[in-house]
Amino acid sequence: MAKSKSVGLCLKIVGGMSKAEKKELKEYMVPILGIRKGASSNPYWIKQVTAIDPMQKGPYQLVGDFLRDTKGMHGTLGLSDVVIAVKYPDRHYVAASVSPGSEVKITSGTQTYTFEDVLLEFESDRFADVLTHITKSLTKVA
Repeated sequence: MAKSKSVGLCLKIVGGMSKAEKKELKEYMVPILGIRKGASSNPYWIKQVTAIDPMQKGPYQLVGDFLRDTKGMHGTLGLSDVVIAVKYPDRHYVAASVSPGSEVKITSGTQTYTFEDVLLEFESDRFADVLTHITKSLTKVA
């Protein structure tokens, strides 16, 4: 694959950076270039959680539907547990419940994301902590 001198120079500079410098660069380049991880172009995902499947690993344990946003959810879902995860630049997980008129703000790096009609129940940088909270919440309902 042929590359221009500019691209070669950029790759050389990035190659010489420390891990911390690369992370800092990524934090600023994600919103500018629209860099994405995985299939979704959103920097976050939202899932209505109806059950937990302990046979799966990580976020795949959450059984339920993915949502595009949280605004107006109360009309169709009723009371429900929701997990919101910001993917980059820093991972952050929030367990929330449907609550019309409430909002949750999540700051990750230099970005702040606002989600309407949900009430913050629990937040963590570790998915395992949020999973424990959601599991307890679902057990109380059952």
